[in-house]
Amino acid sequence: TKINRLSEPKEYLTSKEAANYLGIKVSTLNDYCWSGLIPYSKPTDRKRYFKRSDLNGFMSKNRHRSRY
Repeated sequence: TKINRLSEPKEYLTSKEAANYLGIKVSTLNDYCWSGLIPYSKPTDRKRYFKRSDLNGFMSKNRHRSRY
């Protein structure tokens, strides 16, 4: 049987996809990377890839409680 890859979430996202997933600009994502806040893989000299679970961890780690 053929696996429908469109129905499965991708494990690794490009910079543009990761920024979109987090709801931020790519330039902000770049700042977070240079600050060491978000881990990434760079198998070639050009593109960075972000593991979805790392992005989820970043969002969870930076969660704030409501005061009310």
